[in-house]
Parts: sequence; structure tokens; C-alpha cells
Amino acid sequence: MPSVSTLLTNTSLVILQSHVSFSYPRPHVPNVIETGGMHIQQPQALAKDLEKLMDAAEDGIIFFSMGSAVKSSDFPEEKLQAFIGAFSRLKQLVLWKWENNTMPGKPANIPREAKLRSRLFWDRPESPVETAVYWTEYVLRHRGAPHLRSAVLDLSWYQYLLLDVAALLLSGALLALHHPAVVFLLHFLQATALHLYKMKGGWLLALVISTTCGLFVSHVNAANVLALFPLPARSHWFSLKPLITGLSERGHNITLLITESEEDIPENWNVIRIPAVFPMTLMKQDMMKLSSTKGMKLYDIFIDAGIEMCENLLPLEAVQKLMNTKERMFDLLVMEYFFMNDCFLGFSHKFNVPVVALSSVGGFHWVTDAVGELCTPSYIPDIFSDYTDHMTFWQRLENTVALMYARYIYNYHYLPKIDEIIEKNFKDPTMPRLSALRANTSLMIVQSHVSFSYPRPHLPNVIETGGMHIQQPKALPQDLKNVMDNARDGVIFFSMGSLIKSADFPQEWVQTFLTVFSKLKQQVLWKWENDTMPGKPANVHLRKWFPQSDLLGHKNVQLFISHGGLQSSLEATARGVPVIGMPVAAEQRYNVQRIASYGYGIRLDLQNISVQSVEWAVNEVLNNPTYREKAEQRSRLFWDRPESPVETAVYWTEYVLRHRGAPHLRSTALDLSWYQYLLLDVAALLLSGALLVLIVTVVAVRTLYRLITAKTSSSHQQKRKKTTKKE
Repeated sequence: MPSVSTLLTNTSLVILQSHVSFSYPRPHVPNVIETGGMHIQQPQALAKDLEKLMDAAEDGIIFFSMGSAVKSSDFPEEKLQAFIGAFSRLKQLVLWKWENNTMPGKPANIPREAKLRSRLFWDRPESPVETAVYWTEYVLRHRGAPHLRSAVLDLSWYQYLLLDVAALLLSGALLALHHPAVVFLLHFLQATALHLYKMKGGWLLALVISTTCGLFVSHVNAANVLALFPLPARSHWFSLKPLITGLSERGHNITLLITESEEDIPENWNVIRIPAVFPMTLMKQDMMKLSSTKGMKLYDIFIDAGIEMCENLLPLEAVQKLMNTKERMFDLLVMEYFFMNDCFLGFSHKFNVPVVALSSVGGFHWVTDAVGELCTPSYIPDIFSDYTDHMTFWQRLENTVALMYARYIYNYHYLPKIDEIIEKNFKDPTMPRLSALRANTSLMIVQSHVSFSYPRPHLPNVIETGGMHIQQPKALPQDLKNVMDNARDGVIFFSMGSLIKSADFPQEWVQTFLTVFSKLKQQVLWKWENDTMPGKPANVHLRKWFPQSDLLGHKNVQLFISHGGLQSSLEATARGVPVIGMPVAAEQRYNVQRIASYGYGIRLDLQNISVQSVEWAVNEVLNNPTYREKAEQRSRLFWDRPESPVETAVYWTEYVLRHRGAPHLRSTALDLSWYQYLLLDVAALLLSGALLVLIVTVVAVRTLYRLITAKTSSSHQQKRKKTTKKE
């Protein structure tokens, strides 16, 4: 029999009697489900005598009950008389749960808060009972649902708190303390911390004013929604468009800012077109070098790209026209958070509207930090790394340093630069800092799901809708359908996404793939951006664009060779297709590593491309049924949800509209300084107390020891004197 602690960590699901209408916002891992008020249904008919009593109470009713365990009839006499005296002076009827048959001194009006919170209580996508039953059966369907289990259960307490990492860093710091440069740096950090502390909290007044004015409105009619998607990233827009479409279908008025290259925009939307602006900081990077770059260097590249994009986007004519408009009024701002367009948050202040933020890269820490959901580096890996949620000590050390560095350059390099750009373009002296605008985010919709992402805790205003763009497969174009249907030996689909062009591969890579593909009996569909491909085998079919999600849903697809982008990875997961991932940049290594760790794919680095490596990887996935079995298992997890991702996203977006920014979802972690959040001030006091006790104990022991030794020494001296006198 295992120990009780081991048995507890084997818990599949925890159902809590709590709800954000009554509880403080706090993060929960995926297998902790809130069902507060599960026993509460719509009111049933009262007993006839009680109903008659209630209906006749013209001045209202006060209900007094101390619950099932505490008996008010056991109150001390003086407390009891205090209530009786107070109730006797009221005109309302008082219903008192009283456990005895009689009540001495009972007044004649004793026969045998909060409408806003009530609205919050009932505003749920499904009833608490339905939620509890669904997730209980979910555990049954998935044999205990081990994929919901958090890796934090495998960490000791000091590993979770990163005390071993802190000990190593502290040891290194202590060794370096004698260096003059380090002493200067410590003084600088101390002064900076004091300055930030004094500035902290000034933005809260704007938040209170913007959310209080409509606090008591709970019904949402057709709203005017401003949707900002200025980045030329087709896959990002494609994955997030279903939310905007869903809002439009619900009757909301959409104003969309988007690049000129995007097509298929509904005619009833008001569209603001801008030219496509590309981050040259990224575009000029060498593909081979970028694929092997990670950690601090990669953060430097993306920060510079983000600053460059904001410098080029805000001065655009169409953006300036929106910025200077005085006629348009909006109720909600919906935009993607991608650190290349954070400057567009200035529009939330201009139009005084709540913000629903979308993340096409999942729970990226620069994104979730905005709502006070900080990543714990002991088991949540940096998305620019290739670690899993089970890390060694050295991996946790590197993960911690990378996240610390990322937050440092974001807060002290990126944010000041973007503040300057916003100030220059908006020309609004009342504009808050970007850090304050981010903290005013009402809702964060992230493209992640437990079928593909590692389990991690989320705050109530962080909603997972991974695969929002994925629907049941649509019919393929006839020529493509013919190829797929006639591929008796199966199909391999090869695509590097919307930004990376396989036509730009070095010629030796192209020849490597052609050599391997020519030996296969499967048909190969290759997303190829040029019109021709010299030496193309007969079983290779080229197109500049494929309906990827629908194609992956075809029964004959046996393998997907991909760059490992999040949307492509989610589509492969949803369709149950094994993957060979060749990551190039950003979070692609992280995505491919998850696929490999879950057992339905193989990672193939660009630096390792050869006929031997590609041939091995393709044959391994095609001939080993385990990859297909694991992929189909993940597909079942993907589709097993109480409602579709689009329904979830639309519901919570309208929830923000109904509750005027939903300030009750906001975490108080945003009001804490970094050292308060990490409890460093508490730890410092406890450590100081422990040191004080230790010092007092040492001093007391030393004093006692000296007294004892002094007394003993004096006794010995007296004995020697007596002996000397006798002699």
C-alpha cells in the first residue's frame, strides 16, 4: 500500500464548491473544476402556508438562519434578546430558523444583499451539475485522465519553490560580491525598486473609473466591437477569425483593422485596411542560425522586432485616422497580444473600453503576465526552449534564468520604448503607461488546450480555446480529392506554414527530400511556393496553398511533415495525424518537443537533414503503429469538450460585455510588487526572526558556558590555594 501522500497525488479530478461570483480569483490546474452552488436549481414552489405568508409581506421579509450545524436556539440569553429587540422594531416580517418549539418574548413579526453577485452566480455556460457530471465522466472516458495531472506533483517542495536554483544563484552572487561593478549594480537595483514602488498603483484610478460607470448593467445587446489585427501573419488571423465571426453572427457590429492581403472578409463588417508591414529584424535572420537560436538571444531578436513593428505600424495613415476619430464609439476592443502590436492597446484608453486579448501562441508568459498569471519556471517551460514539464536541475536553472531575463528586457527595455512610440503617435497627455494598459485586460483567450499543452494553472479570466479554427473537415477541391481518394498507399503532407517557404530551402535540402520521397509508395503533397521543381518525382504533387486542416482530416493522410507552428500542431492533434517536426523559430521547438514527448511524432532538426536522417524518420513513423495510436488518443482528448472552442470564446467575450469589463475576474496579483508576489518580504521577516532566535540562542549558550567555566575555574583555584596552604 502506498503512503497517503502518494495516494493523494493520484487523484484524477477535484471538484470544488466555489465560483468566481463568490470566491477570489485564483489559478486552477485543468483537473480542478469549480462547481460552486451545484445544489442550487431554479426555485421550486413553496409550501402553501409559507407561500401565503411570503406573498402577504407587503414590507418585505428578512430570513435569519445559522445553518444546519449551529443552532440559534443555543444562543446566550443576552444575544437572543438583542436580536428579538432589534427585530421587534422592524416593519418587515422575519423568518427565523429556530430549533425549539417556543421562543420567550417572540415579537408578532416573527412567525414560526446582492443582486449583482446573483447575476454573476447564474452567468455560466452550463449548470454546476452538468459541469460536475461531464468532468466525472471525462475521467472515466480517459481512464483516469492522466494527461490532466500537473508535473508539479513530481517536484519536491524546494524544487517547486526553486530553492535549489536560488541557492546556486545566491552562491554565485556571494562569490562575486567583492567586485566593484556588482556593488554598483546592487545599489542601482535597490534605487530602481524604490522608484517603482513609489510609482505603483497610480493607474488604478483609471481602472476604477472605467469599470464602475456600467457596473450594474448585466444584459448585453448588439455591441460595437473594434477588432485589431495589424500583423501580416495569415495563420494567426485564420486561427482567431472564428471568434470575430461568432460575435458577428450574434448580432454585434464589427469594425476590423487588418492588412490588405487578407481576403474573405464579410461584407457587413466595417473594414479598415492597412499595408502589410513585415518585421525586417526577423526577416533578415538566417534560417539555419535562427533554428538553433534560443533563450536570451532569441528574446533580444523578438524584442527588437516588436519595437520595429510598432514604430512602423502606428504612423500608417489608416491607423492615424482611427486614432484621431471623434465620431466612432466602441464597447469592446478585441486584439491579438503578440508583443509586436502591444502599442495598439492605446486604443483601449482612447475609446475607454474593456479589452479581450487573444494569444495565437498559447500561454506565452509575456501574454499571461498581463493578467497577473505568472509562469512558475520549476515546471512550466519557457516556450522558446525545448524542455518538457519534467526538467532536471540544470534545465530548471536555465529555464529560470531565461524567464528572468525575458521579464527584465520586456519591462526595462521594451516597455519604455513602446511608451515613447505611443506618446509620440497618440499625443494624449492622459495616456497611461503600457504596463497599466496591459493590467486593464479583462479577458485573455489563449490558443492552447490540455490535449496538446502541459497542464498548468489558469486564472478565471484566462480561457483556453485551442483549435478554435478547427471544424469538421469540409469537402476538398475535386482535383485534390481525386489525388487523396486514389492514394491507396496513403498520403504524406509536407508544409512549412504560411511564413516559411520550403522553396527557399538550400538546394541540397530539396534534393534530400526528393531522393527520400522518390523511394516511397505513398503520394506526397508538398506546399511549394514556386511554379516548378526540377527533378520532381511522379508521386510528389505541388501547390502554393492547401486547405490544410481539411486535408489532414482525410482518412488516407499517414504523415504530416511540418515546421511545428502552433496552429499546424493543433490541426495535426485534432485530426489524429503523426508528425515529423522541423522547427525553425519562435515556439516551434517547444511545440515539436511536446509532440515527441506525447509519442505521436519525431523531431528532426534542420542541422541534421540528410538522406539517412529523413529516410529513417519517415519510415519510423510510417511503419511503427504506435505513432498513429498515440495521435488518435490525442485527437480524442482534443474533441472531448463540453462545448466547442468558438462557443467558449464567444460566451466569455460576451460575459465581459455583460459585466462591463468583468472586474471581479481580475487577480489581485496585479496589485502586488514582484517581491510581494514572491513573498520575499515575508521570507525576509521569517529569516530575520530565525536569525535573531539563532543569535540570541548562541549568545545565551556562550554566556552560560562562560559562567559555568568561570565558576569551575574559580573552584579549582580555591582548591589549589587550600592545598598549597596545607603544604
